[in-house]
Amino acid sequence: QVRPFEAKSLGAWQEHLRAAPAVTHRATFEEVASWGGRARPQNWDRRLIRERMEKDIRTFGAGLIGHLMSAVLRRNIPFHLETQVQSLVLEDGRVRGVIAKQGRNEIRIMARRGVVLATGSNIRNESLTRRFSEIHATESLLPPSVDGDSVVMAGEIGAAISVKPMFQQDLLYVIPGEEHYGVPLYRGVTNNESGFPHSILVNLDGNRFADESIGQQVGATLRNFDIRRHRYVNVPCFLVFDQTYLDKYGLGSIQPGQDVPDWLIRNRTVKGLAQEMGIDGEGLSKTIRRFNRFAAAGKDQDFGRGEFPFANSVSGDLTHEPNPNLGALNKPPYYGLPLEPAATGSTGLMTNESGQVLHLRGQPIPGLYACGSTSAHFYGIGYQAGCELGGAMTFGYLAARHAAAE
Repeated sequence: QVRPFEAKSLGAWQEHLRAAPAVTHRATFEEVASWGGRARPQNWDRRLIRERMEKDIRTFGAGLIGHLMSAVLRRNIPFHLETQVQSLVLEDGRVRGVIAKQGRNEIRIMARRGVVLATGSNIRNESLTRRFSEIHATESLLPPSVDGDSVVMAGEIGAAISVKPMFQQDLLYVIPGEEHYGVPLYRGVTNNESGFPHSILVNLDGNRFADESIGQQVGATLRNFDIRRHRYVNVPCFLVFDQTYLDKYGLGSIQPGQDVPDWLIRNRTVKGLAQEMGIDGEGLSKTIRRFNRFAAAGKDQDFGRGEFPFANSVSGDLTHEPNPNLGALNKPPYYGLPLEPAATGSTGLMTNESGQVLHLRGQPIPGLYACGSTSAHFYGIGYQAGCELGGAMTFGYLAARHAAAE
């Protein structure tokens, strides 16, 4: 858990420290858990959050990057803003630098020791995503700049590209009119709203298919394919919840007690809701009756929802008993939210233990390194919050040590 970071300490660079639009609360994981979890923001310490917003104190990933930016600035290492790398400079079989576009000018930045690629994955590159992903998903929570340019550049000089299944696959929805960086602002329910009590995830048959509070389990089941019907079993899928859910937790930017917007599908009956969403009404009714029995007993006999402490604190309501992730759906109207899988960063450059990018023939490419989601991920189904930035720091450090010793 990163220490809260005061962004004002960056001076003129403060405005360049981005923050994810869905993580605006400025609290730490421990604080959120002590206040009742993500599901109960009305119980959070509003005085502390207001104070941190006034001081622009960052937590989570933005806090970590703030500490790194501060360390870079203290060492007088230059940043080049509005500068897009176009290609690698290869001389005598070694990467010597990069060619970049800065405004209307093309510039060449040379490196004494090596080039480290750390520009993110290919998630916002629709062509690469369709080429490499199992499920053809193109929308994302990430900004448009995460477009796979490093994968393309390294591939041009023979770098090996790895494709590994990414089971931490978010499920997305968009609130009409919300935008971020000029594109629709997608919000994710995985490890968040889908684990709150009084809700379930269902497929077109009206069936649950995973423990909704564990993103890895949901992501793995999205790949289930029905060879007889020639379609994915659980894509598309839907978040179904009742009025109790909306009254207690809201949805995205919709706060508890606010008027329900017209775009949110609703009906007084379960079968009526199913008909409006185009899913099997009898299947959904049967699923909800069974789930409500589990909620009353506090034990999900199908998928074990609520049995993981991580899910209790991250995607549960710690004030709800007996199970922070289970609550009956029995107060009409009933609501349905169509969801679509997010594009995943399953593609990355193959690297060795020092972060060197490997050639298709297996040997390291001299002078070229990669870290973060530019390199092939190493956690698979075991991803937890922090693996991405933690891995980037670890292999960035190893790459720097290796390059310095060259």
